[in-house]
Amino acid sequence: MRKNIVFKPKLVTLLLLTIHFSAHAQNRIYTYYLNERMESVAKQKAVVIAKGRKLDTVYLMQYYQLPDNGLLGMEQYKDATLSVLHGERILYYPDGQVKEKTYYLNNSLSGLMMKWDSTGNLTDSGYYKDDHLVFGVKKRYVNYRWLYNKVETDSINNTLRDIDYDSTGHKLREIAFTGSNGTWTEYHKDGSVESVDSVFTREDREAKFPPENGGWRAFLQRNLDGMVPIRNGAAGGQGTVMIQFIVEKDGTVSNLKPLTKIGFGAEEEVLRILKKSPKWIPANRYGKAVKAYRRQPVTFQIRG
Repeated sequence: MRKNIVFKPKLVTLLLLTIHFSAHAQNRIYTYYLNERMESVAKQKAVVIAKGRKLDTVYLMQYYQLPDNGLLGMEQYKDATLSVLHGERILYYPDGQVKEKTYYLNNSLSGLMMKWDSTGNLTDSGYYKDDHLVFGVKKRYVNYRWLYNKVETDSINNTLRDIDYDSTGHKLREIAFTGSNGTWTEYHKDGSVESVDSVFTREDREAKFPPENGGWRAFLQRNLDGMVPIRNGAAGGQGTVMIQFIVEKDGTVSNLKPLTKIGFGAEEEVLRILKKSPKWIPANRYGKAVKAYRRQPVTFQIRG
């Protein structure tokens, strides 16, 4: 089983005192052994192996997952201190697919950035200059299959386009801003315009449990029967139930569906309390209340 690796820009800075490149041995490969936090460790404790070498104008570092030596990523640095990212940076999924591509100039994001999900869908792309996003596109998919939302931002022209699609690719709605002034357009299934409204804020807010009376934690303490799994024969340990549901525009919850199968009545108990919960604060999209999906975890501490 693969362990989670903390992989982020400049992730080898903890090794700076141990890395020395020779100007007279440009083809030499330098090997380092790292733990999950990308800290230098003894070979027998390593979960990642890093290999570095000098190219013509940059220093290349490549990272491999142990024990199968699957490529995790690569980075390019300006000099042997490995303190200045300078060049292409690529991350990979465990199956070898590209996860992310970025380009750095003197530690600043510059040029094209692209990210993919685990099935190969392009989810994020953009053009950066000196760490500033000039133009960006975010795409979201249902079950990794069909595109349901695309958001385009342009900082030069101060514009935004947020478009929702149905499962056949037809446009459902489009929110378009120039500055703080926008329009919200709804479409019929045949593509004709159903309605157009004005909107005046770009702020979004996720649906959330009301904070009154102590909020979600206090609600759980008052209502959740944590003994349910034990009474149903569960062994000791910890288990987390995940429930998906919709928070409607009026704050009521609907379409509750367990995403886990812990069993022993745990899912049923979380469904029970969610059905009796007070109204949630609905999601807010560009100043308008909208229905939205939520995923709510609840952890049982089971003492056998």
